[in-house]
Amino acid sequence: MATDAAPAQPEYLQRYGLRIGFDTAVYALGNTAFLFASLLALTLYTHFMAPSQYGELSILFFAAGALTITLNLVPLAGILRWVWVAGEADSGAVDDPSRQAPGGTKRRALGTGCWMSLAMTVAGMACLLPFTTQFSQLLLGNSRDGELVRLAIFSGAAGSFFRLTSNVVRMNRRPVAFSVLVGIRPLIALGVGVPLVANGDLVGGALIGTIAGSLGAGIASVVISRHSYSLEFNWIDMKGITDLGLRYTFVIIGLYTVHSADPVVLSRFSSHAAVGVYRVAARLGAIMSYLVSAFLQAWAPLERGALFQTTYEIHGMARVHSRMITYFVIVGLTTVVGLGLSGPVVVHLAPASYHDAAGMIPFATFAFVVYGVFVLLARTTYHQHRDFVHQSSAAIAAIVFIGCSAVLCPRWGGYGVAISASIGMSVACLCFRLIVRSATHYARLEWRQIGGAGAVAFACLALGLLAPVGPGIWRVLLGVVDFFVLYPTALLITRVVSLEEGRRLWNVTRGITAQLLDPLRPGRHTAHTAKLLRTLPADDIALLRALISERMAPGAVAQQAHLPVSAVEARAARALRALTGVDAPARDDAAIGHWLFNDKGSAEQDIIMYFLVAHGMAIETLHRVEHGYHRLRAVPAGAWPAIPPATPVEPTSSQLQTSIGLGGAA
Repeated sequence: MATDAAPAQPEYLQRYGLRIGFDTAVYALGNTAFLFASLLALTLYTHFMAPSQYGELSILFFAAGALTITLNLVPLAGILRWVWVAGEADSGAVDDPSRQAPGGTKRRALGTGCWMSLAMTVAGMACLLPFTTQFSQLLLGNSRDGELVRLAIFSGAAGSFFRLTSNVVRMNRRPVAFSVLVGIRPLIALGVGVPLVANGDLVGGALIGTIAGSLGAGIASVVISRHSYSLEFNWIDMKGITDLGLRYTFVIIGLYTVHSADPVVLSRFSSHAAVGVYRVAARLGAIMSYLVSAFLQAWAPLERGALFQTTYEIHGMARVHSRMITYFVIVGLTTVVGLGLSGPVVVHLAPASYHDAAGMIPFATFAFVVYGVFVLLARTTYHQHRDFVHQSSAAIAAIVFIGCSAVLCPRWGGYGVAISASIGMSVACLCFRLIVRSATHYARLEWRQIGGAGAVAFACLALGLLAPVGPGIWRVLLGVVDFFVLYPTALLITRVVSLEEGRRLWNVTRGITAQLLDPLRPGRHTAHTAKLLRTLPADDIALLRALISERMAPGAVAQQAHLPVSAVEARAARALRALTGVDAPARDDAAIGHWLFNDKGSAEQDIIMYFLVAHGMAIETLHRVEHGYHRLRAVPAGAWPAIPPATPVEPTSSQLQTSIGLGGAA
């Protein structure tokens, strides 16, 4: 009996929204844990440090972050493209052997990239450590803080280790594990850093904490994804990683400059105290940054999966991307309104000397929205010279940002640097839109909805901040009514979001919430699936339980059953097809099983999927079988049906059940 019939076409859009929404929510929870830890660090550190000291710490954090980016500048970008084909807008990259590691070599390619990153880290530290005094003069304006610069260098090196290893977890489509790693990293940093700061080692103690957090979370990342690595080194892989990584050099440098260099740029035109105040606004506005990061983190691993490719095939990639950009802008502007209205209250977490940061929060938040739009445009546009346009746009954004900051910061301080970031990224977006006429694929911007959302957001934000209402409780009440009543009502009245779209968004939101709460309600949504399992033969239940619930590798099951691995994989695929109602030739079962139960990481799994599709297998078939697989993974171990004693069945099945030793009561 099937768990579901072939879904209607609109359901794929809903599944698309549910999947990317759920993964975004999971990543956002990890980023939220990071945010809470950052706010806690802000509260604690600003009570121990004067604004000038906190400004120095912000500059050193930027230096450490810049070093992190530099050390795996080429290896990480190259690994993501060479191993996972991440960041490519065109499906042709899947079939081009010059732009990805061949199937069967992904683990070796990843290991080669790790060796490259290690070599760059060692070489970089060897070049920088002898010149800490000079860097202290350059960054902090004095030559007596060389020890702090040395700690910043170690922090950058540890950060590059975590950045590489945690991205392996993310690209393997393990959002929960990745989010836990992102969350525990700052907690370790606080656990180590706060006692040191409280004992008088102010800036140095905070830096030591970040080193400990990056190393601890990085080691955990390696343990989680240990099966994705190989210790091999290959020159062909090194060449491929280097070539693809270099194509992203200016992109990463340019985006990092606009996204993270604001404290250093501001320090060139203002005091360290002003940098400290702006940094508070930027940290609060970074909620939008975390949401943007969560969405982009979710999208890249899912883009090559069966669900997304099925949705693109049915609805058209350009149309799906257009809708995605529109709703990204709407959600981003909603966050700008929410943070702008709550800023005057939240900023009181810091001492009174930092309260001027409240007015800067909407400007800093909006800059992150424009940054996210640029990344979406870049990823959804393909042109024969796309890499050149991408690098040029990011470099132009950095130049415009610095130039505008030089003009605006002396007069407007932190407001100037936030506005400059928005201008720089807007220019970069314009560069990508100028090439659409000659692009082979691009997402059409839905200007009516985007423009309407901007007008509504600006009007509601202005009302909440400028209305002649006294401070205190009345201002808070106005903000609550403005955000929760006036703002959504205006979106509906102006038809930026139609009633039908509103209902769909509400259903998707409910579905995401239900999935997030499922771990707290084991069995609530899996009883039907567990009941349907009982319709399968006992040996099929035993096999699926071993492979899915107990996470045994097909090779281990085959060894115990004295059967070929292909026979085990084919039997499992046939059982899943029976459970999901998928009609496919039996000859495809071994191939489907080999794809679905591949244990060498998502990179190898995706290459198998594209091979199967290229040889005539329907992508919808693969998605529906995979959907059934994930539904079974959600069934708690105790909810799997009891397996009756072995009964005479076909020789292969009975041999499998008896050999595995899973017959009889569960």
